[in-house]
Amino acid sequence: MLYRADAGVSDCGAIWIVLVGRIVFAIQFLVGGAAHFKMGEQMAGYARQMGAPAPAPALGGWPAGIWLLAGGLSVAVGIWPDIGALMIAAWGIPTAWWIHAWWRYDDPDARQTQQQLFLRNVTFIGAGQHVMPGMDAGAASRFDGLVFGDEDDKEDEPDEMA
Repeated sequence: MLYRADAGVSDCGAIWIVLVGRIVFAIQFLVGGAAHFKMGEQMAGYARQMGAPAPAPALGGWPAGIWLLAGGLSVAVGIWPDIGALMIAAWGIPTAWWIHAWWRYDDPDARQTQQQLFLRNVTFIGAGQHVMPGMDAGAASRFDGLVFGDEDDKEDEPDEMA
């Protein structure tokens, strides 16, 4: 059985739930980071078209890809996941504001699409902020303090009834 030395056995499932959650959360950024490498010129052109201030369009290709891959990998594998979550949240702010500014659109379909993308990025900001403090204090933040063994291996706690 796998459990934290300083936590109850009931926290065992939390370790795996948080790990799976980190990986699922990171998938969006790993795929997005790869897309910034594959379609870097298109991403930079779109940023220019949306009126993003300099140097944002120049950063829209491979630099954004590196940023998203680093943040996503950090969260997924748990190496400085708080920094990775902060990177993701910091990426979402300018992207939501300049790239998916839905209020600039007159066409209802384009407006709705951009509003959904804007809200998706706002969700990433919020999720990054939510994940960040939980990474250090949560049951699956790091694997230090984990012990392999049976419950019987733990020291007997004093009986309060005695």
